[in-house]
Amino acid sequence: MQIVKYIGFLFFLILYLLLEFPVEYFPGTTFLLILAYCLPKLFFKNSKRVFKSFEKYYFTFFSINVLFALFNSYVSFQKGSVEYPWIWNSDPETYYNMARDFSNNNTFDLTVLRGLYVGYPLMMGIIFKIFGTFLPIGLMFNIMAANLLFILTLRLGLFFSKDEKNLRLISIFLLISPHILSLGSIFLKDVWVSMGMVGAILCIFYLMEKYSLKYLLWLFLCLIIIGLMRGVYLVIPLLLPLFVKPLKNLRLNFILVGLIYLAYLIVSDINPYLKDLSDVYETNVAGDYGQKWESSGLTNRLLGGYFNWTFIKKILFIPITLIIQLIQPYQFWDLNFDYPWRFLQRTMMGVWLIFLLPKILLTLLKKRNALKMNKQLKGLFLWALAAFLIPVYLYGGTIPRYGTPFISFFFIVTSCLITFNKSNYGLDNNQ
Repeated sequence: MQIVKYIGFLFFLILYLLLEFPVEYFPGTTFLLILAYCLPKLFFKNSKRVFKSFEKYYFTFFSINVLFALFNSYVSFQKGSVEYPWIWNSDPETYYNMARDFSNNNTFDLTVLRGLYVGYPLMMGIIFKIFGTFLPIGLMFNIMAANLLFILTLRLGLFFSKDEKNLRLISIFLLISPHILSLGSIFLKDVWVSMGMVGAILCIFYLMEKYSLKYLLWLFLCLIIIGLMRGVYLVIPLLLPLFVKPLKNLRLNFILVGLIYLAYLIVSDINPYLKDLSDVYETNVAGDYGQKWESSGLTNRLLGGYFNWTFIKKILFIPITLIIQLIQPYQFWDLNFDYPWRFLQRTMMGVWLIFLLPKILLTLLKKRNALKMNKQLKGLFLWALAAFLIPVYLYGGTIPRYGTPFISFFFIVTSCLITFNKSNYGLDNNQ
């Protein structure tokens, strides 16, 4: 495997030069590339044998993200410039412009960060101040979050089953999922929201087993990340104890409430827009830079004027809006290479619609008795389903990436059920 890594790095070097990227940004890009691969591995530093069981999938996941990050940057520079990359005039370009403006200031003045959520451009602006304002530098930092998401998902899978087959199956699901595979190579905050959510849920499960200051601190960090990136999701981890061991961990519930409130106070000082949590619709995500989303085609005909619908009508339409969130973007047969990231996400949706989604549904149907045997796994599934339905209700399923932070949990549940074996699940402990 070491030889493969060296060859991969050499390929990265050659590709960087062939794409004619500025040489002055090579050291910063390379440092973050190495950090993105090595840092997440520390979560398995005491389980090297376990890590080797899925290392090839981890390396493949990492390599695909790096490859598409470089191709995305190349297309962005060709259609724009190194200083003003074109990212199809959408949210990624908005965030990049905000981060660039912040990094160009000699101070840490936050007034250049306009919009509902300043956490992501603020974080990227700091990275740009340190390593240089360059799109691949930001994407390498995103890839680190994607790798952390990959590793933390496996750590959570390990909590439910020690079977290495389970970890390999979760790895494969993550590797071929369009939702997860495409997260790291685009300048969006969703990868950080997803990583923070998995990390928070992992810490809560460990805290349910045994109180630990270490996990409380890690949980608090994950909550800060979630709050900075998408503040309205801050309370979602708090819902987990409602589905797992109800009424048996009241002290943990009080601790979670306190941590979330403290995280909210810190985040709202950085981003005063979060002080009005009633405004959950991201219609002005980036202030003066922002661009309003409008649905089109069949979705628009089905859900026209959705935000003005009554509560009852939205509830009645949940079966339809859930399907909309699950299948978009569904044109996987469209091979137009307009933007590498969009091509990757769109074409891989074929794998989701034809294989992954049916696999999840059929496994839940066939293995429902096994799911009932492990109350914590069942609780995780019910929590993930409830969390997934929140953006379905709020946005009518028309912004599917808002449901992405909960996709990984379905892979864990599905894999654990497929590899189900009583002797591997520690049912006496987890019931």
